[in-house]
Amino acid sequence: MKIIFIGSLDIVAKSIIKFFNEKNSEVIAVYTFLDACDKVLVNEYDLIICNNTFSGGTAKDLLKHVKKNDALNKNSTFILLTNQKNNSQLFKISPRADFILYKNENLIQKLKELFDQDFHPVMAREYDVLVVDDDRFVQKTIQAWLKKYSNINLTFSSSIKDSEVKVEAQYDLIVSDYLLTDGDLYDFLSLYRRKCPNDQTPIIAYTGSINKIDYSLIPEDINFIAAFEKPFKVDKFLEILQNLN
Repeated sequence: MKIIFIGSLDIVAKSIIKFFNEKNSEVIAVYTFLDACDKVLVNEYDLIICNNTFSGGTAKDLLKHVKKNDALNKNSTFILLTNQKNNSQLFKISPRADFILYKNENLIQKLKELFDQDFHPVMAREYDVLVVDDDRFVQKTIQAWLKKYSNINLTFSSSIKDSEVKVEAQYDLIVSDYLLTDGDLYDFLSLYRRKCPNDQTPIIAYTGSINKIDYSLIPEDINFIAAFEKPFKVDKFLEILQNLN
């Protein structure tokens, strides 16, 4: 794997570089905007890890520059590092980011979950999955987690209204957040049953608190198989898919 790290040479940078060096990856580190532009314009990288701000510029400036020169490999994974806890706002600044990581919170563990090959089981077949969630951060997170699986086809819906047409397609699994902008899980399930009266696609939900789920409000003829607490756990998601075979 060919990697470029863009940011200041601090303890976080050193730990990231060490992590990938131990995986025998080729890691290049640059610390200024001009050096970053020069490297990204003339080389292709599998992974770009970039601080939100660094000497001479920002991640937004860099992305704007390389986009202008059509230099960013579309298959590159772009990770944005930030000190800001409210990560979801950063997608408005850097929408190209595949994943946003908070620098001070289990950063290396999150990198392990993303890039340790042993962490991911081999998927047995192709899967079509509908994800119903209005949080763009969650959507981008799921995309980043599952990017390496070309046989997992994700369809996203951002609201119950947006689901009216999408829910009628054929899926192997439907995943829904508990609370949406225009309703909740039970409203979505009501729409699903109305649109797909005989469908038995497995459905799972995730929520900030598992105690919110009132199973008495879930129709018995719906194949609701599980509910999980946030944050989204890729290993649990993949395990459910594997068990669908």
